[in-house]
Amino acid sequence: MSQQCAQVAKKANGILACIRNTVASRTRAVIRDIEGLERVQRRATELGKGLEHKADGERLRDLGLFSLERRRLRGDLIALYNCLKGGCREKANGILACIKNSVASRSRAVTVPLYWAMVRPHLECCVQCWAPHYKRDIEGLERVQRRATELGKGLEHKADGERLRDLGLFSLEKRRLRGDLIALYNCLKGGCGDVGSVSSPRLPREVVESPSLEVFKGRLDEVLRDMV
Repeated sequence: MSQQCAQVAKKANGILACIRNTVASRTRAVIRDIEGLERVQRRATELGKGLEHKADGERLRDLGLFSLERRRLRGDLIALYNCLKGGCREKANGILACIKNSVASRSRAVTVPLYWAMVRPHLECCVQCWAPHYKRDIEGLERVQRRATELGKGLEHKADGERLRDLGLFSLEKRRLRGDLIALYNCLKGGCGDVGSVSSPRLPREVVESPSLEVFKGRLDEVLRDMV
């Protein structure tokens, strides 16, 4: 667990460095939205008797409340903890079992959209921070996707890689790599500069020099499909 925490801390530091370097790009509209939400909570806390003339932070402490920004951070950290403890995998397994038991059709047109919408989001919860690297964690996530791809009619007896190709899917490990490379491309194009080394394959020049994010995604997908 200590190694996992170190990995999370390293990723978080890289993200924070990126945020610090691009804070100027945080638009006034976004800041105005955040402040607008906090203003509503401040007005609500002023309704309590004897709290009208206290400072905002003091009112929150007296009422046992957090600021909305801290509550959002709390939610993100709880989701990350749940992922580290395997909760996301268990939830994905439960949803997959419900689909298997309650959906009669095994058509790919039915099973694949259900997997995309209801199962895969749990398998990819917080992966940019968590970055699973233990074999048991990686294999546990991939096992859920393998079970999902076996639901498609005519795919039961095919090899895992063949099923993924037939369905136009990547392994979850490749999807994490794809997400990291897209995030890196965004940072470099957005002026973050060097955000640290990224463990990635050597990409062809035409991919690295893509003129836009959408072009980069398309070219990256072609490279990933050819990877073993």
